[in-house]
Amino acid sequence: MDTIPVGKLNENITRADTSEFYSSVVSKLQLLTHPLSCVLHVIFKSIIVATYYGFPSIMGIFTGVSPDLIMTFCITLTLALVDLLVVKNYTSVNLVGVSWYFDICDNGSYHLLKRRIKEEVFLNNTQVKYFWFITYTWTAFWLINTLFRLTFFKLGPFIALQLVLSILLCAGGAVNLFNCTLCLEDKRALLEDKFDKFAKRINLRK
Repeated sequence: MDTIPVGKLNENITRADTSEFYSSVVSKLQLLTHPLSCVLHVIFKSIIVATYYGFPSIMGIFTGVSPDLIMTFCITLTLALVDLLVVKNYTSVNLVGVSWYFDICDNGSYHLLKRRIKEEVFLNNTQVKYFWFITYTWTAFWLINTLFRLTFFKLGPFIALQLVLSILLCAGGAVNLFNCTLCLEDKRALLEDKFDKFAKRINLRK
């Protein structure tokens, strides 16, 4: 009686599934107008998370100091600054068509400008949802992480360093989220309306 080549059959099925998955990913990326921006929007964030949680012990193997706090702090902070600038100057412009920057006047003073440079009709809806989902999730993640770090009653050097980094990462995400949101008139009006209602409630209580 002939035997069924189970190993080869399973191997062929696995290869077919992998090929199908790869083709699906490639086809979806081809539908995007700015695939590179989509990748850049998450690549530095992914590296930051890996550095924040795994780098202290890994770097300690090479430096002889475990966990290596100073090196981790410097590298993570540098990556956070790069990510903030990439989102501010590149991905927000390409994916959602907004731009915010400081305008320097002739007298040396400067003010923050927030504007929409692309109308919604010219944007890819999938990319827009992707941008806002990642941006909101990133800020919320570090806010939750910061609150979690605050629950430690004894802040040793390692926990204190992670707390400071978490606060800075949360602040960087919040800055981009807040300013990109204010670039959109509908969301700006919604925020202003909620702020006015909140202010009125406080005044009524007084």
